[in-house]
Amino acid sequence: MDMMDTYPVCETHKESLEHRLGNRVRFWEMNNTPVLGHYTMCKAYDLTGCTAPATHRYALEMQIETIGDITTVSDYWDCECEQDYIHVKLDGDVEQFCNICGSDMDDWPNSRLDEVLFSDSQIMDSNKEREVKDG
Repeated sequence: MDMMDTYPVCETHKESLEHRLGNRVRFWEMNNTPVLGHYTMCKAYDLTGCTAPATHRYALEMQIETIGDITTVSDYWDCECEQDYIHVKLDGDVEQFCNICGSDMDDWPNSRLDEVLFSDSQIMDSNKEREVKDG
């Protein structure tokens, strides 16, 4: 088995990743003892500002691609909705589209890794209806 890159995460964001990604993420507990008075900080800091010390390390079991400073995940795609724009790509040769804005998966990019991991956007399953929110 190849070694995977692992990243630190706090307890709160560990639970969030478990909920968001299910079996696409693996965790290991870490002994987070301070080095020169500083703990290892949660990886979610960049997007959420989380300053909690890390309690676990995680590795992703999904295909990622980095172009320049942008990392995307091939298991998810974005539609043009303002909220809840991240969709899970379904297995097989299924035509996928957003039930709200009508975006076709083939016309839109893969989702950004940091948004899949830590954004407030709910991850949608394209083959299920979602409730339209009144503005």
